[in-house]
Amino acid sequence: MGTGNQQGSNNAAITMFAGSGVMDGLAREVCQNSLDAKDRDLGDDVPVKVKFSLSYIDRDSYEVFSGYETALDGCFDYWENHPNRNQALDDFLNTKRAYLNQTSIPVLTMSDYNTIGLEGVNPLPGQKSYWNLLANTEGLSGKQDDSSGGSFGIGKFAPFAYSGLNMVFYNTFAKDGGRALQGVTHLVTSQRPGEDGVYPT
Repeated sequence: MGTGNQQGSNNAAITMFAGSGVMDGLAREVCQNSLDAKDRDLGDDVPVKVKFSLSYIDRDSYEVFSGYETALDGCFDYWENHPNRNQALDDFLNTKRAYLNQTSIPVLTMSDYNTIGLEGVNPLPGQKSYWNLLANTEGLSGKQDDSSGGSFGIGKFAPFAYSGLNMVFYNTFAKDGGRALQGVTHLVTSQRPGEDGVYPT
């Protein structure tokens, strides 16, 4: 019986953006994606604008953090006596726990303007969905045309390297009328407790 791939703490696509240059990588990749999505119907004299803003939210006011805590508890339980458990994995999980235990969670919002947004929220048959390529795929990339930068679908992992919880929310008001909001997180393998609240052994 298959159980899917086991996911550890060393996600290469995220790790490559970590380190002293993480902010450089984040700004570069986010701005590149926005430039690639420029609304071609606007004139060349109309620039793409990207805004970065930092705010703080009350952890207890948002149910998503209790759901995250449940998943994190499952991670700790899954790896507690696992033969592949190591110090790097312990550090990863303990870091996530420390960030989650903050009563005020920092949120970096990155917004762009004069772009088409993430079109294809509800794609027609055969239509490319830029929304799905960003929010729901790995190792795939899609650009408006051949002049766009990047081609491997790796740059979208830069925000996860900057996030203490490895969590990113995507929101779009696309030119084609699509509207969508979705959260994505990259944790290690987790497990859910049974109906009795006890984790399987």
